[in-house]
Amino acid sequence: MENKNSIRRLESRILYLGWYTKEKGIYDLVDAVEILKRRGENVELEMYGTKEIDRFRRFVDDKGLGEWIK
Repeated sequence: MENKNSIRRLESRILYLGWYTKEKGIYDLVDAVEILKRRGENVELEMYGTKEIDRFRRFVDDKGLGEWIK
């Protein structure tokens, strides 16, 4: 996608918009962030959505990724 407005984007930030359900692949996305963090990569994941929020939050917290997944 072309950035026609010259908006500065952070290369280390990932944005997710959608339902917090397994079918959407969000648990795989969290696992990928975990792998990247173990490799020492600077990455942050911002998530906005609905459905199964509490279940998803527990998953992120259990992995200790709350600092990098908001």
